Amino acid sequence: MLTVYEALKLPALKGTTLITGEKQLQNSITWITTIEIIEDISRFQEGEFVVTTGYGLAKNKKFRERLVHLINTKLLSGLAIYTGFYLDKIPEEIIRAAKDKMLPLIEIPTTINFSTITKAIVEQIGNQQMRLLKESLNIHKAMTKLALSNHGLREVLGKLSNLMNASIFVFDDMEQLQASSIVHETVHIQEETIVVGDERVHLSALLNNEPKEHSTVFPWKDFFCFYASIEADAFTYGYLVSLQKKDLWTDMDDIIMDHVSTLLGIELVKQYAIEETKVSLQGELMEEILQKEYLDEEKAIKRGLRLGFDLGKAHSVFYIKIEFEKEVELNTVPDLSQHLHYIVSQTFQKNEPPTHFVNLEKMKITALIETDTTEKNKEKKITQRTC
Repeated sequence: MLTVYEALKLPALKGTTLITGEKQLQNSITWITTIEIIEDISRFQEGEFVVTTGYGLAKNKKFRERLVHLINTKLLSGLAIYTGFYLDKIPEEIIRAAKDKMLPLIEIPTTINFSTITKAIVEQIGNQQMRLLKESLNIHKAMTKLALSNHGLREVLGKLSNLMNASIFVFDDMEQLQASSIVHETVHIQEETIVVGDERVHLSALLNNEPKEHSTVFPWKDFFCFYASIEADAFTYGYLVSLQKKDLWTDMDDIIMDHVSTLLGIELVKQYAIEETKVSLQGELMEEILQKEYLDEEKAIKRGLRLGFDLGKAHSVFYIKIEFEKEVELNTVPDLSQHLHYIVSQTFQKNEPPTHFVNLEKMKITALIETDTTEKNKEKKITQRTC
């Protein structure tokens, strides 16, 4: 996006004078508006750069008050006022208001035409929008190619991290770290805690303290931190957090991160679908093991091995039934019933050894878990898993 600083560097604005607002020259200009009389100020949009001849400001107090009110709304990216037509100099109350709100206030001499300024700024805005669109399409193609590559979450994350020169973290819906790729020496990850220099922030604190939006960008030490929830069909599959150096961040990175969020969402949904299928196959086998009076043990062990489990080892059976204090219709809480198997599976995988079968029937869970065969550790291991 074109900034006020970049606009002032244009040949068309040579000869203008910056009166105040030096610290906000990085304000982005969304559009340029030229006005003669300061009347209806309710139509202005955020980021507008206003150019006015200052008609009536010298003699009409109401006009000055309206302009001061417009400045106080902090909607404008900049304000440029002509002197020489209707004003000998910019009124002091306008200068004070601009200084108070740190708004870039620019004085324009009569030697520069209205059309020259508007044409130059509109052309730059249009050129930058076209560049952003072109780059966005290129990024979309690259992201689509990655999504179709079937490399898996960790490899995709590594490629994105190197491409963007950003440290990226992906957490699941239970705020557990799924994958990360770090390119900055001062950035570290310890379970669910992101460490930047000497400052530590847990993911839950990050999500709770920031605005509840789909995605957010905010400064954090020498970085811009981007985070977004990865959602589909009203279910949150996880969270994306990215850190990029402030001096490397551009408007394009907002667009890139939206693409990245979508791509990682696809990867998490794929991971979930694979896990769902795996758990379904495991559940079918476990149901046969537990319910059939006569079971072909050899065939069952072979089927288990194909699913990555050795049923020849000792296993324990756990049965859990979830009950509510008040009667609840399951269709009113789809996340509990539809995604319970994913949550349970992810929880069991964090145990050692991770071998398990899970079968679900509404709010009932049956789990077949490999247990330690030594009597010394058997009770301890089982107790840890049930807590």
